[in-house]
Amino acid sequence: MNRTTFCILMIAFCLFLNESSVCAGTLTIRSQMSIQVFRSHIKVKVTVSNHGNEPAYKVGVLLQVFDETWTSNFVDTLSINATETFEFKPFLSKSQKGYYPITTEVIFHDANRYPFSSLSCSTFFVKQDTKSMIKGTANDISMNHTGNLLLNVTNPEDKSKKVQVTLVMPNAFVANNPRIEPKLEKGQKSLVFPINNRKALPGTQHDYFFLLEYDQNGMHYSSFAKGKIKINDLKNWFSKTRWYWLAGLGAWIFLWCLYCLTKKLKNRLHTP
Repeated sequence: MNRTTFCILMIAFCLFLNESSVCAGTLTIRSQMSIQVFRSHIKVKVTVSNHGNEPAYKVGVLLQVFDETWTSNFVDTLSINATETFEFKPFLSKSQKGYYPITTEVIFHDANRYPFSSLSCSTFFVKQDTKSMIKGTANDISMNHTGNLLLNVTNPEDKSKKVQVTLVMPNAFVANNPRIEPKLEKGQKSLVFPINNRKALPGTQHDYFFLLEYDQNGMHYSSFAKGKIKINDLKNWFSKTRWYWLAGLGAWIFLWCLYCLTKKLKNRLHTP
């Protein structure tokens, strides 16, 4: 009986231990980007704040603009409610004129040094403001290991346009062909981008962007479309029904103890 009771208590302990690990601390990283345009360069400031209930480790920023990537220095620890600012200074060429997209990806790690990232996108203009006629809408998807991102692109003008479409995702995902250059006639066209999940965790949600760019009459035009990727929660049936198992286990322990107590009383009554 002692051995059986010990095993039951250990099972209950493991169930509670598993539950407590699920309810661990959370990392909530937010960022803000500011852009200043000068004659020879742009100045980009990315302010990163930790709004979670545990520190973030090895925090840095990847900046993508003008088909180039810049990487900041990494901060070893970003404490709770702490803020860190990362600055970049990409240079401009004399030929650049119009609207351009810019993306930032904040990279951070939890206490186990597991990597996470947060992606954001914006646009800015150089010398002259331009308005893109190409518009796109992106879909939200739920997936496990593979999925398809859908972009619906609209060209309202009679003149066809050769558009550079670039898919920008967090580093947890990968696409076989993240950049294409379709020729868009007047009307709407649907583009499909198959993707694979490399290391995004179950139950997480991630932003992604499509950048749409084209040149016309010496000017650059750009816009972007935003979507979300949700990774399905793959908790097994036993984990989801943990509390039912615990309730049943508690009832079984109560009945077992009642049986043992009744047996002892009967033995005492029959003892001469």
